[in-house]
Amino acid sequence: MKDLIFDEFQNSVDECLLRHKSILDIMSKLQESEARVNRALIKSVTSCGCLKVEAEKQH
Repeated sequence: MKDLIFDEFQNSVDECLLRHKSILDIMSKLQESEARVNRALIKSVTSCGCLKVEAEKQH
């Protein structure tokens, strides 16, 4: 079972490497993904109240 999951993961990685040959493509896709995560986090905190953020200044 683990080998099957690993094989699927490796195939996904291979597909991604073929799709995004340029480091600039990879960086832009990463930034897009980060933006989606940030928007989802902010929405869950502000709109639905699913999450609560407790933060303080670092020392």
